[in-house]
Amino acid sequence: MSNNILNSINRNVIIQVINELPDEFSTKDVSENIKVIKSNPGIANHSHYHAFIGKFLKNRLIDSNGKNMLIEIASKRSRGSVWRKNTLK
Repeated sequence: MSNNILNSINRNVIIQVINELPDEFSTKDVSENIKVIKSNPGIANHSHYHAFIGKFLKNRLIDSNGKNMLIEIASKRSRGSVWRKNTLK
């Protein structure tokens, strides 16, 4: 997966949307949110869009102490991985 694609994802909007979700949520709860779709017009229609958002959640949400802001608690579900907020509150 291209780092250019992951670098293009709007981190601030992703965090804003996650903050509006319960402590446990699925990848598609984020990727299907209209704010996320509108903030990422370059990739929203890509066939692997949901996978890009999942990869971003897994590898790009690191806090200032180097900890993952989310913990992946289940993978390969119908709505993508299931995430639990870790340091993202």
